[in-house]
Amino acid sequence: MRNRWAWTGMVALVAAIAVGGCSSTPTSTSTAKDAASDSQADSGGDSAKSDATATDSVAADGAGQDATGADSTAADSAPADTAQADGIATDSADDAAGDAVETVEANGKWTLVPSDAPSVLHGIWGSGPNDIWAVGELGTIVHYAEAGWHKADSPTNAWLHGIWGSGPSDIWAVGESQTIVHYDGKAWTKVPTANGGALTAISGTSAVDVWAVGDAGLQMRWDGKTWSTATVSQEPYLYGVFALNSTDIWFCGGGGVIWHHDGKTAKKVPSGVTTGIEGIWGTESNNLWAAGDQGTLLHWDGTNWTKVDSTVPAGHLYQPWGAGPNDIWVPANMGVLLHYNGLSWKQFDWGGDDNLRAIWGSSGKDIWMVGPWKAVNHYQAP
Repeated sequence: MRNRWAWTGMVALVAAIAVGGCSSTPTSTSTAKDAASDSQADSGGDSAKSDATATDSVAADGAGQDATGADSTAADSAPADTAQADGIATDSADDAAGDAVETVEANGKWTLVPSDAPSVLHGIWGSGPNDIWAVGELGTIVHYAEAGWHKADSPTNAWLHGIWGSGPSDIWAVGESQTIVHYDGKAWTKVPTANGGALTAISGTSAVDVWAVGDAGLQMRWDGKTWSTATVSQEPYLYGVFALNSTDIWFCGGGGVIWHHDGKTAKKVPSGVTTGIEGIWGTESNNLWAAGDQGTLLHWDGTNWTKVDSTVPAGHLYQPWGAGPNDIWVPANMGVLLHYNGLSWKQFDWGGDDNLRAIWGSSGKDIWMVGPWKAVNHYQAP
């Protein structure tokens, strides 16, 4: 099983040795298991089926072809598509129908911004360009406002892995030992829960519809009053959750596991792969992306998950995030950062070679990313 926090586990170990061989960092069985499997995860993680020949119908359909070239007469008389000066180009999404797709090219720049974080960051979310939160190890919580990043008071020292909110005064973060903390616009407080396994990710659709997942198929739901607990077929580990709407929720995890929840019941959906799936994101019920171990990238068309060439032969891809269907980012380890422009996935040179963790933006021109150590990187485009 793949190690979600392998590199951070090694960092914590090295730090402990440096200060005398002991550490006060709280751990769980899942964290210890993750650290133990680091070398295996970095060399390939979960074993994958030999299905790398599958191609992305979205990326392949009409790529490099001119929508005006339906016949030789039209091709001779009509000018070819050209890229616009602002980096937005048009091409053919469906040659037969002649429909044009507007691709979004990433033409901005990433810069490093001081975070004031005392420890490694794992998750990031914001309600707007001047209200952004990031969480990480040892209960770390930092907040970004117009004055910059500053450390916030945290009610826990548990490692926090995921964060999501419905607005600036309703924010949730989850982590080890089934830790759940909530921000009401004034302060963070710890929410009592059973002292169970680690929670790895959180997502929701409103203040009364929030989902969290974690160890041993753990699935929790907030209805505005209480957190209820369930499991999905005792899966070994759920890494990610994405709630598109109240009747369209997706869970993913180790061994290529993907589940769909319609708001009432969960149903397992074949992914076609056996590599761990870290996260899912999308814009519509028939247009979702999933990313995971060994460069695994999948697309959901409303009926099937199809494997897509991510251009990354190895390494671990994390939770995708996008500003729209043709402007999607996927952070990864080994310094890999992927961008989808509507037709194809390309690696973006962001200026670093360290492991990346999570990404979020207020728009396609204002994006934040957390990665190694205490670093926060900011993307701004013209």
